[in-house]
Amino acid sequence: MLKNKKKYLILICIVILAFLLRFWNLGEIPISPDWDEASLGYNAYSILNTGKDEFGEKFPLILRSFGDYKPALYAYLIIPFIVLFDLTIFSVRLPSVILGTFSIFISYLLIKELFRSEKIALLTTLLFAISPWHIQFSRVAFEANLGLTLNLLAILLFIKGLSNKWFLIFSALFAGLGLHAYQSEKLFVPLMGFALVVIYRKELLLIPKKFIITSIIVGLLVVSPIIYQAFSNPETLSRAKGTSFMNNPVKILSNKHYDKVLANDLNNDYLGKIFDNRRVEYAKVISANYLSHFNINFLFVTGDLNERHHPPGMGHIYLIELLFILIGLYLLVFGTFSRKTKLFIFSWIIISPIPASLTWDVPNAVRLINILPIPHLLSAIGILGVIEFIKNKKGVRVINLVYLIIILGFMLNFAYFINQYFSQYNYFSASSWQYGYKELVKFSEENKNSYEKIVISRLEPLDQSYIFYLFYLKLSPEVFQEIWKNNSFNSEVISFDKYEFKNFYWNNENKENILYIGSRNQIPPEAKLKKIIYYPDGTEAIIVASEE
Repeated sequence: MLKNKKKYLILICIVILAFLLRFWNLGEIPISPDWDEASLGYNAYSILNTGKDEFGEKFPLILRSFGDYKPALYAYLIIPFIVLFDLTIFSVRLPSVILGTFSIFISYLLIKELFRSEKIALLTTLLFAISPWHIQFSRVAFEANLGLTLNLLAILLFIKGLSNKWFLIFSALFAGLGLHAYQSEKLFVPLMGFALVVIYRKELLLIPKKFIITSIIVGLLVVSPIIYQAFSNPETLSRAKGTSFMNNPVKILSNKHYDKVLANDLNNDYLGKIFDNRRVEYAKVISANYLSHFNINFLFVTGDLNERHHPPGMGHIYLIELLFILIGLYLLVFGTFSRKTKLFIFSWIIISPIPASLTWDVPNAVRLINILPIPHLLSAIGILGVIEFIKNKKGVRVINLVYLIIILGFMLNFAYFINQYFSQYNYFSASSWQYGYKELVKFSEENKNSYEKIVISRLEPLDQSYIFYLFYLKLSPEVFQEIWKNNSFNSEVISFDKYEFKNFYWNNENKENILYIGSRNQIPPEAKLKKIIYYPDGTEAIIVASEE
């Protein structure tokens, strides 16, 4: 058994390591804020200064943003850091770093509570601290990272609440807050809550009813604004509808499917009607989507298709962990761990991919993030199981060799990740992070007095260009809100100062004394180039041009 001082020293070192990996060069890697970070940052800045979001909504719980209606909780967490460090990408990302580091500590407490083993808890915490998956999402303003932290805290407090009833109230509070953090939590939290209640129902029945009822009331009070928003403003569900394949059945139900349906009707084929109906097709898609999140390539080799979710040339979990995860699964099933703990861990694994399974872009690491830190828990169980087995069978010499192999294996994987993330990531992923706006805004400000107007494209890849100008210029929120209130622009054309953001087509535009900013696809070769902003790999990012 580890001595207390040694145990706490190891834990402190792990937490410090976790913080450094998430904090180091935070404002520079990733290379640029993406439009979601810029939106969260500017809306936090707007709420701080006016009590309203960019569109004039007072203390919103949901941010309209680009019509995707983001939960606003993360934006509120940014506000204190804007006060301290001004509106910068550093201040926007710093809450995620703190949340990510805190989740490492929570995971230690949770695993220790579930398994009653310091070794499993500490090793899981270490693997979680150096996890590429978790580092990626806790260095950026991803609301999913906030959701994960709140979920871990809610689960920990629930488990502790079985022996100390007061914790159940706080568990309900943080579970409710989780629904204010990220869209996936609206499905994950109720499912996880149901699993916990079913697994630990006997323990819950021993708790005085007033604590159970109070917890339910607290949870409902916290989530009631979300329920109200969903009924009073259906547009707040637009993000969920936009990402769900069920909102567009045409993409699933192909012409071939409709031909089968027609043939079944003509031939009175009742068996065909059963197997060729749209519900079966939906079930096939959901099943395929669900299983895709356990794909080895996705998890360990290539990652998902979004470059903002992982460094180049690697998956979301270290490749060396694959073997230990498989061993850990075996030991979890057949080991001497508590039956309820086993049921809970497998429930966690089963539930985590469900929210992502209802969307188009699968597998998706950000929507699967709630599975953390379970892969690292299984890996820790596997590592300790291998060490214990060899120690009992082979003696000291072999076990020392095994220690060396495991440590070297993890060091090589970790070193590869550090290189790919801190050295290569900005070079290869700059376009995915909408790089170039900081330099562009500076150039625009320096030259705007030479032109009557500056027109900036809103066509891909400059779709939400206006938010970067608001962010870097720190445009007075009152000014932007007043423009919106007076409806001086519509959703297609946004304008303030000398800037106009719209979809433009060079040959159809008045170009006299106007500066145009767009991509190479929009600016023809005959235009007079004023500036080209390049990605780090030398390819063109943004073109600035005029007629003469």
